[in-house]
Amino acid sequence: MAKIMIGLFVLGAVILLNSEGWGRDWKAYQAAKNGDIYYLDPETIEKLPDDIVRVWVKTERTEFEGGDFKKHVQEVTSGKKEKVTGEILQVIDINCSRKTFRVVNLAVYDKNKEIKEYYSDPSEWNVIPAESVTNVLSREVCK
Repeated sequence: MAKIMIGLFVLGAVILLNSEGWGRDWKAYQAAKNGDIYYLDPETIEKLPDDIVRVWVKTERTEFEGGDFKKHVQEVTSGKKEKVTGEILQVIDINCSRKTFRVVNLAVYDKNKEIKEYYSDPSEWNVIPAESVTNVLSREVCK
């Protein structure tokens, strides 16, 4: 019963903190060739024991079918949100010294900001691949 209550609390926090009215200051840190754009919230960077950093990350899934990729990214990051087809919100822990990470919480939203999937059980620790979005994130937060 306690686990269900904790899960509901975390889910409620994710929903409330994701609402535009809370004024998160998302900072774009990477864009993928498929059009997805990755953001971190600098205000959520939290130093934990054992050289672990916790941070909120948002992925905006976008419609990109070729053309000027740089222009597409600039349009989406400057407010053209009609191109966004969904979002993924994650709380990620990064062990800076071991170069590993885990996903603590994850919520998948559709275009209408309705939750489609939610996970609250932390994943296993994984090695951060050298050529990955997570590696770029680790360089941003492990300073």
